[in-house]
Amino acid sequence: MNRLLQSPFFLVTALVLVTTEACASGGRGGFEPAPEPPGVVPGEDRSETPDSGAKPKDPGAQDQDAANPHDAANPNDATIPDAAAKDASPQDAAPTDDASAPDGGTIDPGPMCSQTPCSLVAPQCGCATGNACVIDGTGARLCAAAGTGDEGQPCGAGALCRPGQLCLAYPASTTLTMCAAFCNTDADCGSRALCRTTLGDGTGGTIPGATFCTIDCDPAEQTGCAPGSECTVYLEPEPSARFFTDCRAKAAAPGTQGSACSTTDDCGAGYRCLDFNGTTAGGTECSHWCKVGSGTGCGAGSTCFPFATPLSLGGIEYGYCR
Repeated sequence: MNRLLQSPFFLVTALVLVTTEACASGGRGGFEPAPEPPGVVPGEDRSETPDSGAKPKDPGAQDQDAANPHDAANPNDATIPDAAAKDASPQDAAPTDDASAPDGGTIDPGPMCSQTPCSLVAPQCGCATGNACVIDGTGARLCAAAGTGDEGQPCGAGALCRPGQLCLAYPASTTLTMCAAFCNTDADCGSRALCRTTLGDGTGGTIPGATFCTIDCDPAEQTGCAPGSECTVYLEPEPSARFFTDCRAKAAAPGTQGSACSTTDDCGAGYRCLDFNGTTAGGTECSHWCKVGSGTGCGAGSTCFPFATPLSLGGIEYGYCR
């Protein structure tokens, strides 16, 4: 169901965060392309195995050489949160219903505001204290009860989002809901996130008037996402081709560092299924995101390797463990 409102809180179910750009069928270097409806979270290509002493290949470049490792997962396999965007985020799980209008929402007389009747992006204006400016299934703005939930935190009845955020549900996991921030530009989002997702209306279109930030989370430390989800890195389609973080629904999986895998779904949260032997027929193993320099994200016995061309988000360089 793609409802925007369920009194007393706003809950977008079966929502599809649709990117504002067309998405490529696959990401550079095995990275997941920017969210279309939910897609996959592959890993990165490697020019050579870390054991060879050479730095891994630039994650943005693809290499067909059989000696070069590449993501074992097909970018069209797994699913990512529909609360992510069109397969960045975050190709599966499209919305099923149109968003419905909220139950009894009204405009509360609030402080003077430059926007009518209220503004969505924090700091909001136009609603009375204790309320937040939200949207209904048509994109119309109105005021409704607000809570204290912040970006990436679970939300729902009794756990409302603070002003400037909306409670979104991920079709890939019917019970997974998180607060997401309204935005006008990337400057309204966290340092690892982008202002690039909109709400699907259930018919292939988008609900006008609102754009959201992807979730600013940490893939190495796996922080910033609600329980039942994981933080990962996505790649916008060309020509922008920018990396950004977002949360995606994640089922429990046994794979840890070095575990054999066929796809990323065989690995636990924070890992990708990578092929270090250059063939998906063998040599695939789970590899965790990490922070270059500090090694954060890698356990005992593994080392954090950087990409040949550094992958930096929010001033932090990320790599992979092996």
